[in-house]
Amino acid sequence: RRLAGVLAPGGRIVVVDWEKRRDTIGPEPAHRLAREQVLDEMRRAGYRPVESNARLAHQYVLVFAPAAAVTGSSELAPLEQRHGQ
Repeated sequence: RRLAGVLAPGGRIVVVDWEKRRDTIGPEPAHRLAREQVLDEMRRAGYRPVESNARLAHQYVLVFAPAAAVTGSSELAPLEQRHGQ
């Protein structure tokens, strides 16, 4: 919530974290945040997911905007469907 006061108009917040699964690289799963947890926490803080075309092999990328700045077509669910996640 504190970011809203310093985020430029039209600004976005990007979260990149490791997928919460055992992998050959990266931190142990206990030190990773599940994508769903980040989505939930950011929504509760007043942000909504927006379009992101980033695709990484071991991490996820979530892009958020203040909820008031998001229009209907940019929600994350359609984005995940387009990428087959």
